Amino acid sequence: MGASCGGDVDARPAERFVWTAVSLTAISLVPPLLSGANTATTTALLGLHLVPATVMIPTLARSLRTRTD
Repeated sequence: MGASCGGDVDARPAERFVWTAVSLTAISLVPPLLSGANTATTTALLGLHLVPATVMIPTLARSLRTRTD
């Protein structure tokens, strides 16, 4: 038996991935803001989270869509 909660859970894996990845990316932005580092360091840390997420999330979501469509 699977751990599925219903038919809707597995119906759109790409959409679920995007929501999860964006939420986790947003959460990952909090520590640099709370670190007390100077502005340049905080900006660099935020960029190092946002740039990869901007590239990877759409690419991986596209990959999931092509597998399930």
